[in-house]
Amino acid sequence: MRMNGWLDRWEVSGKHRVFIRLLIPYLLVMLIPLLLGWLVYNKSLAVMEKEAVKGMLGSLEQSKQILETRLTELDSIMQQLVWDPKINGFRNVTKPFHGANTYRVLETRGSLYDHSVTNNFILDYFVVFKNSNLALSVGRSYPLPYFYKHVLNYDGMAYEDWRELVFGEHFARTVLPARPVLYEGKSYEMVTELQSFGYPGNVLGSAVIVIDNQQIQKLLEGLDFSSGGWAAVVDEEGSMISGLRIHSEDPLPVAAEELTDGRGVIRTTVDATKMMIAYTTSKYNGWTYMAAQPVHAVLEKVNYIKKTTFLLTFLFLSLGVTISYVMAYRTSKPLRTIIHTIREKMGSDKAAGKDAFRLIGDAVSGLIEDNRQLQVMLKRQAPLLRASFFERLLKGEWMSDKDAEAHLLHLGIDWLGRPCVVTIVDLSGRQTPVTEDWLEETDVNRIFVKELLRDKIGENGYMHDMAEHQIVIIYMGGEGCTLECCKQWAAKLNEADRAIIDRLGIAPVYGVGNGYDSILQAAHSYEEAKKALHSAAIRQEGKTIVWHRELTEEAGYGYYPDSVERKLFHLASAGDKQGTVETLEGVYEENFVRRRLSPPMLRLLIYQLWGTAMKAADQVSLSRDEIFEAYQLSHSRTEGFEGITFAYRTICRTFEKLCDEINDRKKSQNVLLLENMLSYIQASYGRSDLCLDGMSSDLQMNKVYLSQFFKEQTGVNFSDYVERLRMDKARELLKTTELPVNEIAVQTGYNSANTFCRAFKRINGLSTTDYRRSASLSSASITSRQAAD
Repeated sequence: MRMNGWLDRWEVSGKHRVFIRLLIPYLLVMLIPLLLGWLVYNKSLAVMEKEAVKGMLGSLEQSKQILETRLTELDSIMQQLVWDPKINGFRNVTKPFHGANTYRVLETRGSLYDHSVTNNFILDYFVVFKNSNLALSVGRSYPLPYFYKHVLNYDGMAYEDWRELVFGEHFARTVLPARPVLYEGKSYEMVTELQSFGYPGNVLGSAVIVIDNQQIQKLLEGLDFSSGGWAAVVDEEGSMISGLRIHSEDPLPVAAEELTDGRGVIRTTVDATKMMIAYTTSKYNGWTYMAAQPVHAVLEKVNYIKKTTFLLTFLFLSLGVTISYVMAYRTSKPLRTIIHTIREKMGSDKAAGKDAFRLIGDAVSGLIEDNRQLQVMLKRQAPLLRASFFERLLKGEWMSDKDAEAHLLHLGIDWLGRPCVVTIVDLSGRQTPVTEDWLEETDVNRIFVKELLRDKIGENGYMHDMAEHQIVIIYMGGEGCTLECCKQWAAKLNEADRAIIDRLGIAPVYGVGNGYDSILQAAHSYEEAKKALHSAAIRQEGKTIVWHRELTEEAGYGYYPDSVERKLFHLASAGDKQGTVETLEGVYEENFVRRRLSPPMLRLLIYQLWGTAMKAADQVSLSRDEIFEAYQLSHSRTEGFEGITFAYRTICRTFEKLCDEINDRKKSQNVLLLENMLSYIQASYGRSDLCLDGMSSDLQMNKVYLSQFFKEQTGVNFSDYVERLRMDKARELLKTTELPVNEIAVQTGYNSANTFCRAFKRINGLSTTDYRRSASLSSASITSRQAAD
């Protein structure tokens, strides 16, 4: 209705707009955990890197503490030697082996303690004297030239240079860098600590402690240098005391003065290798302990986690993008189908435009608005439909109770199974002259009377304007017998009558029929109410409420009202044999049994029934000959009660034959119509425009009737039957030909191969390619078995 307007504004904006719009939310949802994971990942890496650096500094700190402990012990030994009185007394001896000096040599040498027994850090120590030119050790004494040549010889240093080093400068617990030394004929790399005796400018001797450099290097091996790196101990002046995997002559990559903080880590590049250098400075002697490792070695675990995380992220991203693509495609597919259907049904030539969801929203809004308007129209028509239904119900024009029940449910009236009684209210009283003033007054009175009656009826009845001065009331009792229903209505009607007289000052006349078990029998009660109302008008007895049951003296009249005649006529014309027989049995029961009419009245009733049969035959264009012959046969035997009974049975058999002929004709017509429909479908299923509208137009029949008829005759809907026929042909073509799918789709009546493939997979559970492959394999298997046989 209103959809063409907004559909014309829908513009083309890309084939994949719907797909991309659905894909973006999936990707955003996937990126949220990725971003959160990235934040957690960075935090975790920072913590792990901090822990790795902390571990590196911890190992270096531990080495420093151990070495400081050892140096403290050495300083203590030096102090003992400096303050030893025997050593101090021997400093001024110039001729150690003359006289009593020999004893002093032995005494001084004996005062030396073998510290290597308790301290494996010390390889050996000596006390050298400048004046006596003598070197003393535990249990040993050497002239200095001999000592330097055979006991402790520094590689590349002459005796004079060594002597100048030891006695030329005053040393106070000074440690010399490690260098190659020949000790007792064996090569070592030693660290030397010197402590001079005397004072600056007058050095009389020195205490010399030699330390195997391997002992210091062992302390630095707490770090892993398998992937490269080095460790070093540097004094306050920047000289390397000892080093691991680096020689004391090699320049340090980082100058000690650059390490301003007490401890820390710096990064630098050495020979194109990124290095991480940890350092810590001793408060004891100001030495700096350094350890350098390649960054990749220190952060090996961190880098492993990095690689693993990046790999998992890539896999997750790939999987997420794939899943998002599939889900977006699957979600967009029905949306694109809906959009295509909207455009196709509305006849627009424009493709999807700015916003698919706006298009669908506008379409749904249009449908809702159309539905709302339709509901408003239906509500407006509901009173008319109700009035039409109840007028037909009261006149007995329904062919069957089943149809009447269906219409009741359609109108939302749930009165089935409840007893009813019909009343006619005549507002004209006993004055019937019709004038304009009288009509206007009657209209006003009718409105007020209906309001007063509605208060008494409530939801248990219906009022229908049968004429300008007559109101028909159908009162529904509760679940129970008709007698109770009549009692309830009698009480309510009396109250309503008094209220009308008191408030309006008029006295309507009421004709009330008998009570019946179902509203479907309201026509009988209505006819009885008309008789009661007519009787009240004739008798002029002054009664305003007349019940049909009170008219016992009029039982001599036959019962065949217009409502019963119309019902019998419609049932017979429709071929409803059961309904016709039941109606005739009701007429027989009422006239032959209850009223016991006289023979003349019964003959008159039979003539009326023959007239109804003739009219029904004319209605369906059947011959009257057989009916006339049956009439003549029964007419010749209407003398006496038995003859009249025979005539009634004859009329009943005539109605039954009439129904049979009508049904036979309908069956033959149905067979012919079904054959025509099937032939039409068989010849047209290859057309893409085949539909029920086209077939109904070509066959010149009502579309709704054809749809119901086809479903009743075949058991399936028209569209399902056509689709099944097309699929049978498609399977045959796939099995027996090599035609492409596009050609098969055209031959079976589909507009596009995509539509055909979707329908084929939905019905057969296989795609066209898989079905053709399986059919080929099955055919090859059968051929091979036949060849083997």
